[in-house]
Amino acid sequence: VGRQPLEKHMNSLMKELATLLDQRGVCQAIDTDDEEDDEEADHDGVLIDAVCDCLGELSKQFKSDFELFFRELFPLFMKYCRGQRCKSDRLMGVGALAEILNELGPSSEAYVETVYPVAIKGLSDSADTIRRNSCFCCGVICANAPQKLAPKFGEVLTSLHPLFSADEDGAVRDNAAGAVARMVVAAPQALPLAQ
Repeated sequence: VGRQPLEKHMNSLMKELATLLDQRGVCQAIDTDDEEDDEEADHDGVLIDAVCDCLGELSKQFKSDFELFFRELFPLFMKYCRGQRCKSDRLMGVGALAEILNELGPSSEAYVETVYPVAIKGLSDSADTIRRNSCFCCGVICANAPQKLAPKFGEVLTSLHPLFSADEDGAVRDNAAGAVARMVVAAPQALPLAQ
């Protein structure tokens, strides 16, 4: 479709997507029937995944200009990334957030200080899929805001180090290596490259 046909509809589209992310959509109304709880949870998960996929595609079309729309959605995304959420929510939240921030590029700098602790914590999660997405997220935020995060590169490297072990999932190791590569490209002077 491209960016141009979407531009005139972005405000209304973002309002509807925010409603769904905030779980206030008509289709997300809570029914008190306990037998349907599991089915509704599955439905909500599929719906939120679709919303995140849509937002990821929009960020690819609008690049740094998407930040104007994203700033309203950012607090809603962070709700999905917190430790008290279920694994599938955290996986989706961190992954979608990393993809969007990647497309925003340097205009994502305003978000990195809030995202950083979530991404670092995710590196030690028990779920390999969350560790994988957290590696990608760490690499993205370090690449997009090296001036802000260069002082924390040592902490990032320390947190990534265990993910290079032979018994770690291959996709996690790949994303950990990608995160280090992004850091090297973004701010080589902030890394102990001689070691």
